Amino acid sequence: MEVKHNKAVLVIEIIGKIGTLKILELLENAPRRYNQLKSSCSSDRTLSQRLKQLDECGLVEAISIKSEGRFFVHYKITERGKEILIKVKEMK
Repeated sequence: MEVKHNKAVLVIEIIGKIGTLKILELLENAPRRYNQLKSSCSSDRTLSQRLKQLDECGLVEAISIKSEGRFFVHYKITERGKEILIKVKEMK
């Protein structure tokens, strides 16, 4: 029970931070590379922090996609992330 409560608190905290909702919205329809997410945050440091926090909460995951013969890291919203995004949009 304690672990679930702590994870829920972390999710609520991260959702309220600058850039988080924009990242989830950008990932809603398709995985994106880091550079494609830069517009969501004011700095690279903030974007890196948000992606790490979203990953730790299970809302976003890093995946590898092959393009032009090379593999690139993309970020993808998880099912849990989609559920959270739907709930937040319902509150707007």
